[in-house]
Amino acid sequence: MNDRQTFRALMGVTGLLLVCLVCLFTLPLRLSSFTASMWAVCCSILMAQTPMMPPISGEWVWLATLLVVLFLSLMLGKTILTGWRLWQVTRQLISATQTAHLFLSPALTRLADQLNLAEVLVLIPDHSPYSFCYGLRQPRICLSLGLVELLTEAELEAVLWHEAYHLHRREPLRLALAICLSRFFFFIPLLAELRDHYLTEKEIAADAFAIAHTSRRVLAGALHKLITVQPAPLIPSLAVVAGLSVTARRVDHLLNPATRPTWQPSRRSMLSTVLFFALGCLLMTAGLV
Repeated sequence: MNDRQTFRALMGVTGLLLVCLVCLFTLPLRLSSFTASMWAVCCSILMAQTPMMPPISGEWVWLATLLVVLFLSLMLGKTILTGWRLWQVTRQLISATQTAHLFLSPALTRLADQLNLAEVLVLIPDHSPYSFCYGLRQPRICLSLGLVELLTEAELEAVLWHEAYHLHRREPLRLALAICLSRFFFFIPLLAELRDHYLTEKEIAADAFAIAHTSRRVLAGALHKLITVQPAPLIPSLAVVAGLSVTARRVDHLLNPATRPTWQPSRRSMLSTVLFFALGCLLMTAGLV
């Protein structure tokens, strides 16, 4: 799956999980006869060999309600805390780049104008070579002075095309959404695996975008220099950025375009997802009997 398909799969699985979660926590509400009938038919197909669960007795309703509230509080708490940390770190990163940015050189200004990036390109006085796209509402591209000094103009253009792909796709916002959703359903490893695969695929897609506007040789030269120098950017670990990171999968795909990183869900993630949906079917069926 490419980056777009992976992100859609992540959103689709999350949507199904949310529907199942809402169904689980709204059992006391009356369903229409049509909805109840359709759900019973689906459950009978999915669980043809499974006996129906008896309804929960009244004396255990308060305990079940308490457990539901505690579990929902845990899910929401982890998600809100993660979202708040991502927002705070992103604000700190934006503030730091705005106060420490440099004026663009004539050559870099010309290149930025050529790529329509003059309004969103920020140059900071750091001698470690790196670049990244950041910002949730208004994404921007950050270049370090060390990267500009290290790369040739052609290689720098390839890097800017790479970051421009992240900018146009609003990758920082998508990445923050993927992280928060995987934290919300922390007990479903499938979402974390889809998130990690999306992280790889979005970089490969940005490489393809850069190669289409420059060349494979130029981008490979830029990555080779980054590997040689081994940059160590001072970017917070929780910052939601889409940067020019050099990974083994990216290098393999760059050297062998015919090969593409394959992804297959682990047995653990598939088992946990199937069990969650099966539990939802059982509890919904119990509420309808």
